[in-house]
Amino acid sequence: MPQSIPKGLTRNHVLKAIADLDAGIEHPFGKPTGYEFVHGEKRYAPKAVVGIAFRHVTGQILKPSEFSGGERNALRSTSICYTTTKRSLHSRDRNVWY
Repeated sequence: MPQSIPKGLTRNHVLKAIADLDAGIEHPFGKPTGYEFVHGEKRYAPKAVVGIAFRHVTGQILKPSEFSGGERNALRSTSICYTTTKRSLHSRDRNVWY
């Protein structure tokens, strides 16, 4: 059964995960279903960012089946500036976190 996201995620882990995604790392995550994680001009699946970031915490990607929900709160706790955007909605529907 999926659990909550483990503690320990930092800004540095998230930035490394973004670099991994930009480099084309293979991962078990699909496309975002509700929200997108926007960093700079690029969009990412929040669950993929969190799961891959945990590779830099524990040495292993946190698989989609190992956690359920809470990606936005986990990312917010890292003190990174980003935007979560509802998919296919206008910019007025964005939430910006610092």
